[in-house]
Amino acid sequence: MASLTRIQQLSVRIAKNTEAVERYLQSNNLPTPSLDADALWEIPIAGIAPEILEARRVTIEDCQELGALMAGPKELVHYSYTSYVSVKAILRFKLDKSFPVGETSTFESMSDYSGLSVMNIKRIVRHAIMNHRFFEEKTPGIISHSALTAILAGDKLARNCLVVELDEFWPAGVKKWPNSEEANQTGFSLANNSDKGMYDILAEHPERAERFGMYFSQADEPSSILLESYP
Repeated sequence: MASLTRIQQLSVRIAKNTEAVERYLQSNNLPTPSLDADALWEIPIAGIAPEILEARRVTIEDCQELGALMAGPKELVHYSYTSYVSVKAILRFKLDKSFPVGETSTFESMSDYSGLSVMNIKRIVRHAIMNHRFFEEKTPGIISHSALTAILAGDKLARNCLVVELDEFWPAGVKKWPNSEEANQTGFSLANNSDKGMYDILAEHPERAERFGMYFSQADEPSSILLESYP
């Protein structure tokens, strides 16, 4: 019997672990995962079920790998650099705040709110729906909140954290200063067109400093995650 290919291995493991998670949820009378606006914000798996937590973690990783394999190298290279453009636009123009959670909107209304053209709104929102599950378009042209945009619209801390991650942590200055260890020779300084360090720049912009402080106050301890992931 021929051995399974990598995509077959992943699909089998995804099915097996997904079933384990679903059985756990059903046996504990817990709702199945959803991205609707009224869904639970976190998957309710207790710490006393480490094997289910592990099944969930492996499923997430396997789905990402399977998606990458199905896309193929050329498509990944072509599209990966634009992955978060729509999310940045949603945050910049506050599209998540353009209509209340529980109600619906249209591309035209979101255009009026933001000042962007209807065509650009369509491109931004549909890209975000397809790639990040931001918003939903269950009826053509009618936009509603998903769980993700509902969180952004209603949770200032979560929104600020995402803004910090995309606007403050993304810029890269390695090309300009490949070996520098100076605090004012970083992607952050370059992105802000400044010769000052990050904290000096933030001190000049109270609103950004507040967002940054809120980011590091969240319960998930992002500073530890950053230190472990980017030593």
